[in-house]
Amino acid sequence: MPSPRRLLFTALSLISINPSLSLAKTTTLTRDVCIIGGGASGSYAAVRLQDLGYSVALIEQENQLGGHTNTYTKDDISVDYGVVDYRKNISVVEEFFDRLDIAYGDFSGAAISSMIRANLRTGKIQRNYTTPDEIGALTRYSKIAAKYPALEYGYYLPDPVPEDLLLPFGQFVVKYNVTGVIPVVFHSYGNILTQTTLYVMKYFGPNAVQNLVNGFYGTAHKNNSEIYTKAGDILGDNVFLNSHVVSSKRSGDESIDLTVKTPSGNTTIHARKLLITIPPLLSNMDVFDLDTAENNVFKQFSSVGYYTSLVTGTEIAANTTLSNADTTQPYNLMTLPGLYEIANTELPEIYQVEYGSTSPLPEEDVKSDILQSIRNLKRTGLANGTVDPRFVEFRSHTPYLLTVPPDAIKEGFYKKLYSLQGHRGTFYTGAAFHAHDTALLWRFTKSLVGDIVKTL
Repeated sequence: MPSPRRLLFTALSLISINPSLSLAKTTTLTRDVCIIGGGASGSYAAVRLQDLGYSVALIEQENQLGGHTNTYTKDDISVDYGVVDYRKNISVVEEFFDRLDIAYGDFSGAAISSMIRANLRTGKIQRNYTTPDEIGALTRYSKIAAKYPALEYGYYLPDPVPEDLLLPFGQFVVKYNVTGVIPVVFHSYGNILTQTTLYVMKYFGPNAVQNLVNGFYGTAHKNNSEIYTKAGDILGDNVFLNSHVVSSKRSGDESIDLTVKTPSGNTTIHARKLLITIPPLLSNMDVFDLDTAENNVFKQFSSVGYYTSLVTGTEIAANTTLSNADTTQPYNLMTLPGLYEIANTELPEIYQVEYGSTSPLPEEDVKSDILQSIRNLKRTGLANGTVDPRFVEFRSHTPYLLTVPPDAIKEGFYKKLYSLQGHRGTFYTGAAFHAHDTALLWRFTKSLVGDIVKTL
């Protein structure tokens, strides 16, 4: 039950946001918790806190909630080209869907009649491709990953950190004879062979393998943005879209002041606690009045590039997906930067194009490379026609996959990161604190909200 002090705090909040209850209109709001970032973690936290009886403000710089959830709708057909599915066997998924009245069931994607592996720069088709022993490799890999069950819940690492988790993934798969998992997991890690094994295992653990075998959940309407539309409806005026923090002062417990730029002007938010869900790179965090301890942790992060788009005018054969493969590279992996694949969708004329890089790139460079690669395929005959490709939608999910070097992990980086929870009245969730997976983030955030509530 909320404390008397919290009830008084809420009463003051009502006065500050309702002009009829105050002597003069004010641009100052008072909230129990201010949440930065309206993606999966931030939206879940806001609804959860509000359901528990606490006042919130959710600050999102885009024009809608959802983060990496991107949906395009045409002729009543929706195409999710960001987050597409959700793990089973994690109860918070069903709980949140039920809370939002989201119909869901077994996930099913667009029908694929042909999968062609080809170099998407040269158009050279990979012929006589022999599928590796993926099932056997996944079984062996899952048994190894099961040695670290705590990773399913966060960066909870043994001390000392096992050397296997610090190996480049390319060395790890050879050591344990699980190279067959590479075609399954190589998307969005940058160079999967040089990526630290910990970061692959954080997302692709035993639960992910189980879902890969048994299937995932999908929303019935195949419109994942519906989740965040309904979350926004529940939160109402407590959501601030097209808004961002321009300055802050964090003096300690129950003394956090934020200046937020909104479409209607600057607003000051006085909050008892702050929850940050955006990527904690220094470029994002410089407005949050960082102290030395925070700065020393956040400055160590780097990231890869990941971009998703919908393109028309590809003129690829119907129900066909092109997967990028370079026969000159180990395991026939694609060369980065470049297209991961060109995948058919449920809209026949529109294809999803995913693009990756080992570090963030200017968006215009990515767009140019995507379109030029498709034009090259037309010249080589892998795609037909003369219509020039164009973007229907384009989204950058960069910075993606925040990582630190193996030596930093070994020296206790994640203990230092997690020690910032509650420091100066500020808490953190989001992919950098766990994994790029909605279900895992909802579970992590649900637990964190419980910790936040104990401090209110």
